[in-house]
Amino acid sequence: MLGFSRTAVYRTIQIFCEGKSLETQPRSGRPKLLNCQHQKTLKKIVKTNNRQSAEQIKNNFQEKTGLQVTTKTIRKNLHELNIFSRIPAFKPLLNDK
Repeated sequence: MLGFSRTAVYRTIQIFCEGKSLETQPRSGRPKLLNCQHQKTLKKIVKTNNRQSAEQIKNNFQEKTGLQVTTKTIRKNLHELNIFSRIPAFKPLLNDK
């Protein structure tokens, strides 16, 4: 009915009855370089001038925060913030008239 398998429901109930925590455990892996505060700074930089290249954004970000990051890290974090690059559509018959 809810889209969960019987096994998942059974195991969750069993863990709850044993008195264990139902919170997800921390996973292994490399921690992210940019935290929430850094992402806010990055978003502010992009919102002030959205026509900058990733390299220019990276340089501005490094000036403000002092963190050494790559352009790939900048792009990846911008995608997490739902900010994507766009190329304007060509409009051949559009003029001042």
